Amino acid sequence: MNCKPGDLAIVVASDFGDLGRIVRCERRLCAGDVLDGIQFHKPGETWVVDQLMTYISNQLGVRKAHIAPDESLRPIRDNDGEDETLQWEPVPVKEIA
Repeated sequence: MNCKPGDLAIVVASDFGDLGRIVRCERRLCAGDVLDGIQFHKPGETWVVDQLMTYISNQLGVRKAHIAPDESLRPIRDNDGEDETLQWEPVPVKEIA
């Protein structure tokens, strides 16, 4: 999971014009949740967010609901977290000449 409850996140993947939108991740979507008049049966790693997002439903076509998949979000955090660069590049070492 990229996000945690309460995180502000930027939408980094969207086919419907939501790219770059800032949302707040309220909680993870649970099976059986009813949001915006739609019942979700297989939520996967999906967040309930504070803004309407566009998505495709196999049964209903293009819809809007307060949901966003975790894979489409990158958290914006206020604290000093580990830089993602450190996952593929070691920490620089100061050289003394």
